[in-house]
Amino acid sequence: ELLKKLEKDSEDESLTTEIGDKGEDLSELEKDDDVTISMEEFNTLWLSFLEAEEEQSYTSAGVKKQELMDVIMDWLGTPYRFGGTTRQRIDCSAFTQKMFLIVSDIMIPRTAREQVHIGKKVKKSELEFGDLIFFHTYSRRFASHVGIYLGDDLFAHASSRHGVTFASLKSTYYKKRFIGGRRLTAQDMVKYSVYKNGNDH
Repeated sequence: ELLKKLEKDSEDESLTTEIGDKGEDLSELEKDDDVTISMEEFNTLWLSFLEAEEEQSYTSAGVKKQELMDVIMDWLGTPYRFGGTTRQRIDCSAFTQKMFLIVSDIMIPRTAREQVHIGKKVKKSELEFGDLIFFHTYSRRFASHVGIYLGDDLFAHASSRHGVTFASLKSTYYKKRFIGGRRLTAQDMVKYSVYKNGNDH
C-alpha cells in the first residue's frame, strides 16, 4: 500500500532530515501569533459543512468537503517534526500531501516549495475551503509553510509548536508572512492521481 510505503520511508532518518518543510520560526511565532482559535468557533465552522447543500459539498476540483474535514479532524494533535510523514510525527507539507492522498487518491508534490506551483493562483479575498495557502516563514525567497484553508480566515496545518492544529490568517504572524493561495483543478486531480501514476494503495 502506498500509505504504508510512505510511512516506512519516513522512518529512514537519512530521508527525514533531507526532505520536508521546517515550519514556522518559533521565536517569531511566539511573539506574533496573537489570535487564539477556540474549539467552539471551529466546531461551528465544521457543522456548517455537515449541513451544506449537496451541490455545495464538493470543492471545484471535486474533493468532498466533509471527508476532507473529517480526515483533518482525525489528525488533530499529531506532533510536528521536520521531515515527518506519519501519524507519529509530520511536517506541514507532508500533512497537506497526506490529506489529499487519503481523501482523493492524489499525490501532490512533497514540499511547500513545490506545492506552491500546482493548481491555479487564488487571491486572499477569494479563498475557498480546500485551497492550499502558503507562507514564507524563513525566507521571503520561497514558500516554507503550507496549510489548508477552511473558511472564515481559519486554516489547518502542521504547526511547529502545536502539531496539527488550526490557526487564523488574522494572526499577526501569518498575516505578515502570507504569500498566496492555490486551488487544485480537475486537471490536477488527473495529473496527480495515484492510479494514473501506477501506484495502488
